[in-house]
Amino acid sequence: VRFEQFLCFGLLACLDTFLYAVTFLPLRALVALWDLARLARLRRNEAPEPPASPSRRRPRAFSRSQAYDLARCVVVLVVVQILRRVPLSRAYHWIRGQNTIKLYVIIGIMEVFDRLLCAFAQDALDSFYLSTRTCRSRADLKRAGMFLALVAFVTAAHALLLFVHLTTLNVVVNANEDAALFALLVSNNFSEIKSTVFKKYTSTTLFQVSTADVCERFKLVLFLALLYLLGWAQVAGDATEARASLTNVRRQALGVLGFEVVSDWIKHAFVAKFNHVDASAYGAYAERLARDVVTGRRGPDGLALDHTHAVTRRLGFAVLPLTCVALRYVTLALGWLRLSLELDDLGVAAVAVAGFVVLFQGKLLTSICLAGFSIELTERQPGSSLLSPKPTSPSSFANLDELRGRPGSPGRLDRSERAPRLRANSRLSSCASSESPVGRRS
Repeated sequence: VRFEQFLCFGLLACLDTFLYAVTFLPLRALVALWDLARLARLRRNEAPEPPASPSRRRPRAFSRSQAYDLARCVVVLVVVQILRRVPLSRAYHWIRGQNTIKLYVIIGIMEVFDRLLCAFAQDALDSFYLSTRTCRSRADLKRAGMFLALVAFVTAAHALLLFVHLTTLNVVVNANEDAALFALLVSNNFSEIKSTVFKKYTSTTLFQVSTADVCERFKLVLFLALLYLLGWAQVAGDATEARASLTNVRRQALGVLGFEVVSDWIKHAFVAKFNHVDASAYGAYAERLARDVVTGRRGPDGLALDHTHAVTRRLGFAVLPLTCVALRYVTLALGWLRLSLELDDLGVAAVAVAGFVVLFQGKLLTSICLAGFSIELTERQPGSSLLSPKPTSPSSFANLDELRGRPGSPGRLDRSERAPRLRANSRLSSCASSESPVGRRS
């Protein structure tokens, strides 16, 4: 129960971050592009004049947060254009034509490279985030451009991998009589149990496993939702065929999701039993994640460039590749819907705008719910109220690593290195000590 509570809170945080990338990020990028064009036009038409009078208002400067939003939106657009070059039908029939042994190898390779690319992409995005936040000279600008190119390359590679993974899942979900593909996909869950249960874990490493399960569960739910949307768009014009086809898709999708849930329960139950980890650790994990949500808007020098960066870094959530794959499948669904319902360009645009409005409203609702749950979780421990002095900022990467584990765990500063920081702010020490249930052993 504690694990599912933490998982639901993590899924809500992932959903909020994903909806932010789909709805708010394009709007912020458009505003940033408009401000950049207006500023360039004002500078081009600017004539030498005497010093500005008090009545003359100076135009607003182009901020770093706007540059960061615009750069991420450009990366998403470029990767979506790359994915459009990949024919879905060829990939679908090529995967469906492979034998079971080859598919088993392909799925294993995809899972390994998915985790590797997720970790590497997060490091690249962290580097670009820091270089953008501290950009002050031309050399810093060149370094930020280099990291941006690296982020674009890694995002494209990860999005292609996820596109193949989603196509494989599409083959499994649409297989009516071929049970071998379904059994092959489900068998990976029990392989994960075998490779996880009999290892030694501390509360810190179990937190990393739990966050990885949160991201994997959200990715699976998102993929199944995209496949259901694509299947509905393909048969939207025929009610009888739509009922039969979508029933099969729902049955297969619920089977895949059900085995994923059961395997996570078995895995965490035996990991907690064999390593003597108390169930209250999952509550502490949720409180740590809630503190990241609450303090994510405040950086060490004021306002953070992206308030979702702390949460995505804590969870290891690859939001940009998932956004690119989702946009690619949504465009495919719109194309099929146009053919099924015989819509014109205006009708397709109306459907797209209506879907965007629904997602926008969903983003507002998830933000309100996430903020309420986060405040409730952070105020459960004494001294962690939002009315207390500013908590440790999750945008500070040293503090992120410092608060991640207990003494002796990787990524934690030594006692001698922490002493000046703790003396400088005694309330930070009480905030850090309130996380002691993470390392509590039953």
